[in-house]
Amino acid sequence: MYKLPIVVNVACVALLSSSTGKVAVVPRLNAYEDKLSFPGGKVKPSETLRRAASRELLEELNINVSENNLRAETFTTREYQGKTYIFTLFSTTTWTGTPTAIEHKYVKWVNFDNSGLHHFAPADAKLLSQFVNKYKPN
Repeated sequence: MYKLPIVVNVACVALLSSSTGKVAVVPRLNAYEDKLSFPGGKVKPSETLRRAASRELLEELNINVSENNLRAETFTTREYQGKTYIFTLFSTTTWTGTPTAIEHKYVKWVNFDNSGLHHFAPADAKLLSQFVNKYKPN
């Protein structure tokens, strides 16, 4: 008998500072603890990816982002503990409020490049690399 895979959708957001060109990241809390990741989280059954991304930014960083200001950038998948995770990365340069660590130890602004990929959780490193290469090809 065929067993359907368990799929978990995750919405992540790259907050890009239009003044510094840096991107906001946070430390992971569970798997890959203290590795960096984009703010975001699991999509609830009744949510769209954009709605989940907006909700997660409010919960994690206490900022408001309109779903219309979230631009889909890239995605990646990862197998972990018998589940397939689909990570979708959005970006925005527009939000209301000051990003403040609510569910994380801190918010860190890092360069928008591939120089620090080893500091990121695996899926986030892949998302960052794809995102950077989309706008800054070699």
